[in-house]
Amino acid sequence: MRKTGAWPIIFIPLTIACFRRRKYELSNPKIVHITPRIFVAFAVIGALTGLDDFFYAQGVAKLPVPTSALIIATRLAFTALFAFILVRQKSTPYSINAVVLLTIGAVVLALHTSNDRPKGVTKRDYFVGFFMTLAASTLYGFVLPLP
Repeated sequence: MRKTGAWPIIFIPLTIACFRRRKYELSNPKIVHITPRIFVAFAVIGALTGLDDFFYAQGVAKLPVPTSALIIATRLAFTALFAFILVRQKSTPYSINAVVLLTIGAVVLALHTSNDRPKGVTKRDYFVGFFMTLAASTLYGFVLPLP
């Protein structure tokens, strides 16, 4: 299960806290304590995360587990790249070296798997799964450092 699969669980304590706050506040309690700008940002990040989960689910359904796990390992490179672009995260030579080596290793291992296609999956489906999983990795790498 992905990181967003249990969102209803967190919704329950938030709802209880909201009703308790309204019960114990004496002066005209506000229902929503969030600005429209923050709400839009949360909605966009939530939609992108949902799209990422869709890509991930569709991609791994068409790939064997080792291949999909290796492709998802490229998430580290995408996160480092987008962190540098979006939030100006500084990288040391050691961190750059680690990201490059881990990503190249994952890509080489994923591309050199032969005849590991699941039964009933065509070559076209396999490539669609490969690129959807890569898109999920890229999108998640973009969502993580969003300010």
